[in-house]
Amino acid sequence: MLNRRSFLRGLCVSVPVLALPDATRAQARRPRLHAMVVGINRYYGRAGRGQVPDLLGCINDNDIAQQVAKLAPGSLRALGARNEPVTRAAFFSAWQDMVAAAGEGDTLLLTYSGHGGQIRQHCPGNEEDGHDETLILSGFDI
Repeated sequence: MLNRRSFLRGLCVSVPVLALPDATRAQARRPRLHAMVVGINRYYGRAGRGQVPDLLGCINDNDIAQQVAKLAPGSLRALGARNEPVTRAAFFSAWQDMVAAAGEGDTLLLTYSGHGGQIRQHCPGNEEDGHDETLILSGFDI
């Protein structure tokens, strides 16, 4: 049976999410893996009449992803590791920082463990079910 831990290990080892375009090579350098791991256990937003329910284990998923990826110093952006709120601004700031630090041939990896949702698709026809999937961050009201 595939559990969350074995799934994350397989994902971190085998699936590069985004590779930067291959431009002309000015000098030979070894490509690096940059990772942004997001784990949200604690939610501060509201869902209808109540609070978005908290989760258990998402921060553990972050820890596992970090251990498996074996990243070079400065190549990791971890959000939510100490139950701090993961805001839209913090998410995009970490993403932009990672993109800026990456070089030619590097791989960017994003892992997310937390609530997700669906909204009506923005580009009609690209999803069989008519919905796009979303990430629900700490303070988001649904």
